[in-house]
Amino acid sequence: MSNDEVSPPPMPQSPSGGPPPLPGHVPMKARWITWVMVSVLLPGLPWLFAEDDKDGSIHFALLAIALLSQLAASIWVAVGLARNRGGSGGAAVGFSIVFMLASVAIGTAVWFVACIGFLSTQNWH
Repeated sequence: MSNDEVSPPPMPQSPSGGPPPLPGHVPMKARWITWVMVSVLLPGLPWLFAEDDKDGSIHFALLAIALLSQLAASIWVAVGLARNRGGSGGAAVGFSIVFMLASVAIGTAVWFVACIGFLSTQNWH
């Protein structure tokens, strides 16, 4: 090399020994774990307090928190996925809708399973 040429910077190594991450890459592990936890755990949470909640206010508040958390987690995952795929804002909106629908579908199933579990513990005599 001559004195006026600049050598390129060294390539960063990935901790796992694989190829280095692409520029602008958004790590998705925490986003996916959060989305799964919010989709699976929060919708069944109101049934833990159903025995003490005579007027349903705790149940309603926890369901509202679950839905808002699902929306926030879905948007967080969608934005990261859209950035990693090189998509635009429209891709993030589309991904958000898909992830929110999936999250609500999973949450509805969990809610009904928790409901059945709660009702099976009640004395109906």
